[in-house]
Amino acid sequence: MKGSHAIARLPVTGLDLASVEWIDVNALYGDVGFTTAPGEMVAVVSEDPATGASTVLIKLPPGWKSQGPERHTCLQEELLLEGDLSLEGRELAPFSYLCFPAGHVHGPLSTRNGCIVLAWHDGPVDVEYLGG
Repeated sequence: MKGSHAIARLPVTGLDLASVEWIDVNALYGDVGFTTAPGEMVAVVSEDPATGASTVLIKLPPGWKSQGPERHTCLQEELLLEGDLSLEGRELAPFSYLCFPAGHVHGPLSTRNGCIVLAWHDGPVDVEYLGG
């Protein structure tokens, strides 16, 4: 490779997902617009401080519901790893893939028994709720 290239994101190999550190979503993201039901947790898998891009695990407790339709200024991709998730009343099975381009309105979301989702964001995470 010619020239120097700074690595903004550190490599991650062999991460044991059973031992990640779960953080309350509001504590992690601060005041970016989230109004979440109690119990929504996030674990950072990888992040790029230069761009705000990140890969995170999201854990939703049984009975969790979003407040209504929402959108983000970043691309958000998700893979349902375990549990159940409903998007706009459509039941999703584990390993369902979701892609919400920046500005795309989606939701509401809910889970009956709880779930864990792997999510990728191409920039800083924010949310705008559009009622419900």
